[in-house]
Amino acid sequence: VNTFQIYLLNTAAKHKNLELSLREQGIKTGVYEFVKKMFIYAAVVSVVVSLVFGYVMYNAGVVPLLAILLGIAVFYGLFNKFLQYPIDRNKNQGKDVEKDIVFAVRDIVIGMRSGMPLFNAMTAVSTGYGASSREFAKVIELVQLGMPIEQAIDETSDKSNSKTFKRIMLQASVSIKSGADLVSALQGVLDEVGQERVIELRRYGQRLNALAMFYMLFGVIFPSMGI
Repeated sequence: VNTFQIYLLNTAAKHKNLELSLREQGIKTGVYEFVKKMFIYAAVVSVVVSLVFGYVMYNAGVVPLLAILLGIAVFYGLFNKFLQYPIDRNKNQGKDVEKDIVFAVRDIVIGMRSGMPLFNAMTAVSTGYGASSREFAKVIELVQLGMPIEQAIDETSDKSNSKTFKRIMLQASVSIKSGADLVSALQGVLDEVGQERVIELRRYGQRLNALAMFYMLFGVIFPSMGI
């Protein structure tokens, strides 16, 4: 193992969630190979940037030392950005699921109250709810491949980046395994999530009120007094 390989291995070890993020994004490349590719891409771009700026500075009669420093800065910036991209994308997907998950589960509850089985209710919401629908579509796909629905729910929720989806699916799995009333359990979780979101909105409104007050003080009142 040479110094370059040790550097890549250490870099991969610092990004603890990278392997999981690559797997969830469907990227089959190993962590080491991914880090190596990103290193090469960042190096190529930084070299091109250095050469271009170095050529411009040389023609302008300036020592092209700044071009080298710029290339180094570009390399480290791009390298870290490339490595962080799968992790950031997973986080964004989790936020996308959070947007519609409550509405999707409400439809599931309504469908089950009308006599629809859980599988059919999940199939109905596997389209039309954006990222949330894709999570339920994963459950449906696993069930169609022969996996029990509670196991499919557990496997999908373990890989999900949405806390609300994990929470709701955990309750669904526990209710199925224990034979409890699934509709009541899901409705209970929905009520709790709804109350928590109302509290979050109130806190957000309070922060906005404080910001508006500071804006009035420093942007309107104090300048007016000064004038």
